[in-house]
Amino acid sequence: MLPLKKNKIMNVFLKYIITLIALFLSIAAKASSKIEQMVFERVDSTLGLGDNRVYHILQTRNGNMAITTHNNICLYNGQSFFNVSLKNIPSSKLRNYKGAYHSYTDNHNKLWIKDYQQVKCLDLPTLLFVTNIDSIFRQITQDKVTDLFVGESGTIWLTTDKGLLISEYGTKIKIPIGIGELQDLLEDKDHIFLFFSSTYVCKIDRKSGKTIQTSKADNSNKYPNTSLVIKAHNERFYQLRNGYKGAACFCFNTKTNQWTTLFETDYTLHTISSDQDYAYITSREDLWQIDLQNNITSKIECINLNGTKILPNRMNTIYVDKQNGIWLGSYSNGLLYSHPSHTSIDSDSAIQLDEYANATKKEHLCYKLMPLLYDINIDGQDYCQESQGNAYSNMYRKDLHIYKQKNITLTFISQNIPQPKKTKYLVRIKELENDWDIPSVYGGQTDNSGNLHLNLGVLKYGEYTIEVAAFPSQKCLSNWIIGKNTDIHIARIHIHVEKPWWTYSTLHFIIGIILVHLLLAIVFYFSTKKYHAIVSDTNKTFQTETLSATDKEFMNKAEAFVKNNLTTKGYSVEQLAADLCMERTGLYKKLGSIANITPSTFIKNIRMARAIELLKEGKYSVNEISELCGFSSSSYMSRCFQNEYSCTPLEYIKKVDTTVKT
Repeated sequence: MLPLKKNKIMNVFLKYIITLIALFLSIAAKASSKIEQMVFERVDSTLGLGDNRVYHILQTRNGNMAITTHNNICLYNGQSFFNVSLKNIPSSKLRNYKGAYHSYTDNHNKLWIKDYQQVKCLDLPTLLFVTNIDSIFRQITQDKVTDLFVGESGTIWLTTDKGLLISEYGTKIKIPIGIGELQDLLEDKDHIFLFFSSTYVCKIDRKSGKTIQTSKADNSNKYPNTSLVIKAHNERFYQLRNGYKGAACFCFNTKTNQWTTLFETDYTLHTISSDQDYAYITSREDLWQIDLQNNITSKIECINLNGTKILPNRMNTIYVDKQNGIWLGSYSNGLLYSHPSHTSIDSDSAIQLDEYANATKKEHLCYKLMPLLYDINIDGQDYCQESQGNAYSNMYRKDLHIYKQKNITLTFISQNIPQPKKTKYLVRIKELENDWDIPSVYGGQTDNSGNLHLNLGVLKYGEYTIEVAAFPSQKCLSNWIIGKNTDIHIARIHIHVEKPWWTYSTLHFIIGIILVHLLLAIVFYFSTKKYHAIVSDTNKTFQTETLSATDKEFMNKAEAFVKNNLTTKGYSVEQLAADLCMERTGLYKKLGSIANITPSTFIKNIRMARAIELLKEGKYSVNEISELCGFSSSSYMSRCFQNEYSCTPLEYIKKVDTTVKT
């Protein structure tokens, strides 16, 4: 029994030793930074960067890199730079912002650049600066705006002179008073975190706007100046604060609501960014790192630039992109870029990056790519030139309207900055096939830069949705197919191929309707021509300008007698002749010679003319009008209208009104 017991003790002891060794190795592995194992390459003005003095780096929501330099906004898509000058750009005042360069991208494809007490705004699809920023502010609030923030979701938040924090969606939060000026804002699904110059942080309920918790990072009040905060993957916030004689880095645990001071320096700290394992901090003197697993901080001694070790000082800014690529911005030497797949085999030998990259890049690393439409070619012509656009605006294009059937070629870029040549694509056209397939099925080819040229040929008339997915390697594509990685970004464009106008059956129907209406209009014209003639004749009956003085006096007297007796039923030709002291036959001869009209027609026309006037007024019924105009009955008046004009009194007045309007 004793030997067996000794064996058990030895086994336990060996396991303990092995555990200690494994723990020691894991700590030793963590002791050296991942950034020190990577090989960087320089990106400067010789490669298209606007100028080499870099102030700030971020990534837009479509995956492009946005680098703010001294004179430019430089937008990089992994393929080329698009530089926009910052000279003579309109800005809006932000009274409460007293920090240095800081930039945001919102969910409206706008890039906001804050500098001391001012803000500029670039519309990314057009690459034009917004000339009236206050008009955007007025869509959110009519109060005076004192500062601007953009949350992680892309929501715009404005502070006002009334002490309110207002989101573009109408959420209003009363800013706590007495704890300094608001310097930073972070948000999650349920909460807003506000960071103040006094180093206080307030956790606020997003729905109610009420403060849930308040805590302070530092009681010494040594670091009241500009603040910069990031949210790391370990549910902690890391904040840089500067004072007049130094700076400090603090960590805020969102679960325990507690602050930790990680380190302090006697110089200014600039920017902070993080990946899954580390947070990195730049300054003029040192490049710092924070192990996110245990919050251990240390300085990075050197970095590998194309195989040569250099000191990481005079770095102005740092940014970790969505592919975990690391960008370092310097005061005068442009950018340094590397990726975890760029790891050195022999750190003692200097080798060219291109040669090194082909030999040593790790293909097993899978990361999310954000492919974008880059170019459109229609029948051999560049669509950008025809539409007076630019290649950059294509990246924000969601629809493409083509008139008639044409040969269409689309070019997509993968934005696979670390290893573009290894990019693999999948394509589908939803209206033709709901399954993903290799690009060659749809006439697709990948060039040496990792760009996909999709020759769709001549599409038939109709609607098409083109979707493209990109993967950093064949292994990553295979993993996605078998369901190991489902988080991918899809580039999508909707194409509408329109038929020529003369081929639409709807148009044929419309043309038929127009022809029918034209025919009816012609018939109506000739049918109403009679009414014009009658009205003209009636008017001529009473026109006396061309008559002699004696005839004019006679006609006026006859018209007056008829009008004075309109309400007299049965007022006849004999009565009119008697009133004029004439024989009946003499009246016939007189009216015939003067106006070429019979006495009965003369009387009837005067009655009908008065009836038309009353119909236009719309105050009386047909029965009332017939009595007021001396007709024996309304039916008789209607017969008169029907005989003369082939319509009822009401129909006649409608037709006459329509004729006058036209």
